[in-house]
Amino acid sequence: MERIAEAIAITLIKNKIFEEKSKAFYQYGLQLGLELGLNILISIVIAVVLKMEVETIVFLTLFQLFRSYAGGFHLNSYLACTFFSSLTLISVLYLAKIMNCDYWVMGIITYVSNILIVICGPVGDINTPLSMSKKKECKRKLLLTCLFVLLLFMLLLIRPYVIPSKIIMLTSVLMLIVLLLGKIKLFLSDRK
Repeated sequence: MERIAEAIAITLIKNKIFEEKSKAFYQYGLQLGLELGLNILISIVIAVVLKMEVETIVFLTLFQLFRSYAGGFHLNSYLACTFFSSLTLISVLYLAKIMNCDYWVMGIITYVSNILIVICGPVGDINTPLSMSKKKECKRKLLLTCLFVLLLFMLLLIRPYVIPSKIIMLTSVLMLIVLLLGKIKLFLSDRK
């Protein structure tokens, strides 16, 4: 993606749309836009192929909410991240479709996962450490996010919308795993 973004930036500079001195800025923005666009396209394709469009929206929305305030594990390359993100989306959707789970078991797993997410989070990354003030702000927003997730889970079970409820449970468990892996990665990097 970096090379594609660079080629587009060079073309835009040649056509006098961008100034040469701003090339790095625009190239970075183009690269982020291309990467985000590709990830969205892949997610749409997965959702359509699995015929789980609503469930995909639920998963991506909740996971993005969690990640915004909880942080956690990050892979070192865009390709690895895209591959594992796609694999994760497919796995969560497939598991939500095939697994049989009593409501009370789903409730316990969801509640325990969200409590542990609040206890463990937020987790910074080697490249983006969190200041104490940022950590406090993220912790407060993470608590509100978890309360929202638990309320949504209860509302969906009342109706009952079973597959979206399973998506919430699986997303909560996934986020807890991402946080724990992030803590392990930080611990190992501090030991070096």
